[in-house]
Amino acid sequence: MKNLKLSILIIALVAIVVTGCKKAEDVYSCDPKINEWVKSNSKSIEKMNRQDLLELEDDYRAPALHMDVVGFGKKTVQRNVTPE
Repeated sequence: MKNLKLSILIIALVAIVVTGCKKAEDVYSCDPKINEWVKSNSKSIEKMNRQDLLELEDDYRAPALHMDVVGFGKKTVQRNVTPE
């Protein structure tokens, strides 16, 4: 019984170490080409204003916004909301 408890403990510790040591990779798009574009242009995207973001192609706009808001958290996206 003692060996069973020890085995379960060891397996649990190994599982925690294996899953905890994986580095999460930032993924901004399911399209590898767009994802790589966002990663390589992260410094430029960081400096983009709202108009610059609107001028991006549709496929690139959402991943760029995702990188800016979630990845770096340096900007706040403001939405114009009109009261009803």
